[in-house]
Amino acid sequence: MLVRKKNSKRILKEERENKSEAFSQPHENGGEWIRVEDRLPENDVHCILCCDMKRIDGTHSQYVCDGYHAEKYKILAGYVDDDCVTEYNEEDDEYYLKEGWYEVIKNWDDYNSIVIDDTVTHWMPLPEPPKMKGGAE
Repeated sequence: MLVRKKNSKRILKEERENKSEAFSQPHENGGEWIRVEDRLPENDVHCILCCDMKRIDGTHSQYVCDGYHAEKYKILAGYVDDDCVTEYNEEDDEYYLKEGWYEVIKNWDDYNSIVIDDTVTHWMPLPEPPKMKGGAE
């Protein structure tokens, strides 16, 4: 792991090269990172997402989350929101999630997913859960 030094272009260049290499190799769970420019996951299928977040100071950082991609007019919203996350389709008189990326939230009572405002750069399928001896614990 590189430690960023203030105003060091060499370190920043090495960080970018290391990130590029990391996404061109298989992930430890056996899956491989797929660039969103190459292919999107199937609609509403949970996967691991790699997101690029631009900070206020202009630097970037990455994070990984569980999420999914919504295609236009494919996922019924089931609710109408005030945050402009839904879109109305007059043809079938239904509200749908807007096209885009959503992070899965597993511990909130009000929502099960939220919009990802950052740039999703890569994704990979979720791994199979481990086999438990004698069933689930």
